[in-house]
Amino acid sequence: MDEARAPTAYEGDAVLARLLAAAGSPYEPAALRALIAGVLAAPPGPSPDAWMVLVAPQISPELAAQLRALAASLGQAAPAKELAPAERLARLRAELARQGIQGFLVPRADEHQGEYVPASAQRLAWLTGFTGSAGLAIVLTGRAALFVDGRYTLQVRTQADAALYEFRHISEQPAAAWIAEHLGKGVLGFDPWLHTPGEVERFRAAAERAGGTLRALATNPIDKVWADRPPPPLAPVVLHPLRFAGKSAEEKRREVAASLAKDAVDAVVLTAPDSIAWLLNIRGGDVPHTPLALGFAILHRDASVDLFMDARKLAPGLDAHLGAGVQVAAPAEL
Repeated sequence: MDEARAPTAYEGDAVLARLLAAAGSPYEPAALRALIAGVLAAPPGPSPDAWMVLVAPQISPELAAQLRALAASLGQAAPAKELAPAERLARLRAELARQGIQGFLVPRADEHQGEYVPASAQRLAWLTGFTGSAGLAIVLTGRAALFVDGRYTLQVRTQADAALYEFRHISEQPAAAWIAEHLGKGVLGFDPWLHTPGEVERFRAAAERAGGTLRALATNPIDKVWADRPPPPLAPVVLHPLRFAGKSAEEKRREVAASLAKDAVDAVVLTAPDSIAWLLNIRGGDVPHTPLALGFAILHRDASVDLFMDARKLAPGLDAHLGAGVQVAAPAEL
């Protein structure tokens, strides 16, 4: 399916629906568009048609051509009107005011605290324009600061607006000290999915020194104002062959479960995608440079696993590989 070929025009939803039905696909065109949006939100893989296994086990040449055409049209869709950095900051402040919050923490992080984050989690870059791999913005009602490490002291000045943000060295001029100095009696909000426990305690102590409070928010306010935020990535999740893994997933699950039982622990929560990839012998492509599928898992002492991962990205046959001991649920159910 990956050979070079002349592009085919998209012939419409009626033709696509007929081809999907003939292939035994569970998708109809509207749901397929949502799937493709997630595919496009993932980094390009070595095989541009690899995602089609998520649509149907067997893809006819006609269906493949229509899937390529639809993906191309969705990828070329006009983006939402580009907002100037000052307007993005103003919209965030308006949302904070609507929620009765005087400040917000914007880390360069996702729910997994990994080195690489998907496009949907690039909130710091969207807000400030800064694209470095580490950083933190603090937005208050009347001022804002952008904290970076020594690798990015020059880059931040070319990407972010010094009229909007104070540029600070994250270790020499710590964020906690800035909070303690400038927050006052206000409420500083944060997204609890995006910070480590240690960070939360440091920021809480800083807010209290300022006379304010730190508050976990149910939803990230940036997501309320980021109109064209990409969806979570949906790169195919595939089996990692036993000849490379060395041990079966079942054997690994039982070994770790025995360790839990020895320590009188009922279960362990896995938030690192590389740990899940190792345990279940699976690979994905949700983030750049690493073959990882984003998700969460709970391994119980009986060796069963609850895998919290979007089922749409599980390649055909993966359920048989995972076996009855692994139950898949939506990430929101964690």
